Amino acid sequence: MLKKSSLIILLFSAYLTASAQQPNPNALLRDGMALRGVDGKLIVSDTNNVYYFRLDNDLRDDKAVIKGGTNIALLPSTSLEKMTANIKQDPETGFRIWGRVTTYKRKNYFFIDNYLPVGQIKKIESLPQKEQQKTQVKKPDDELQLPAHVLEKLTAEKAIRPAQIQKGQDFEQNRVLADRTGFVLKQPDGNFVFVPDALGRNLENISIPLLPCQTLENAWQKQTAELERIRFKVAGTVTKYEGSFYLLLQRARPVYSYGNFGR
Repeated sequence: MLKKSSLIILLFSAYLTASAQQPNPNALLRDGMALRGVDGKLIVSDTNNVYYFRLDNDLRDDKAVIKGGTNIALLPSTSLEKMTANIKQDPETGFRIWGRVTTYKRKNYFFIDNYLPVGQIKKIESLPQKEQQKTQVKKPDDELQLPAHVLEKLTAEKAIRPAQIQKGQDFEQNRVLADRTGFVLKQPDGNFVFVPDALGRNLENISIPLLPCQTLENAWQKQTAELERIRFKVAGTVTKYEGSFYLLLQRARPVYSYGNFGR
């Protein structure tokens, strides 16, 4: 009886361990997860002019999985502006992207650092007729018959498609903003901006719109818990989209002067 109880406990523990290791399809990808050569298509919403990336295949980390065919909202970036120029030339262009995942208020976003236009090439169409017959594996005495959809996957691959940016378009590269002190402020429309602290200097008051990410969410939670404005020392990526600059935070650390003039 004791051996049977021990076996049940062991099997139950193994089940819990296996369940914990399986990605949750309802969870979110972690903030900051790197995107390395992810394939998909650029989709634009007809209602709010927001761009999405429709995944060709499943995308997962150690806790979550996003199924192929899912649309993920794209953050403004220099690369996104280039991609929109590509699809104006060829609406059927697919893309392979590099960048990172952000999370904000229980939602995932993609920030694209770089990309390549890609297209589908089916090798089976270029094979001679005899070679195609060999790949179909249909001998009468074979036990294994390959379905048509499996053959299509085996004989298709992605290929880089050269795409030209239209002449006259000048795109800036992303920049790194490091250890700049300022304030995270909420605008009347609900969006957030970063306002650099001039520290008594006669500088023009500027503000940079902030892109949704976990660092922004955490910084605003800290701000709402305080009565006074918090000065943050921030680091992140500055990008440009349709003539406006945006900041994607990677770090935001509160800086307290304790009554002294801030450094």
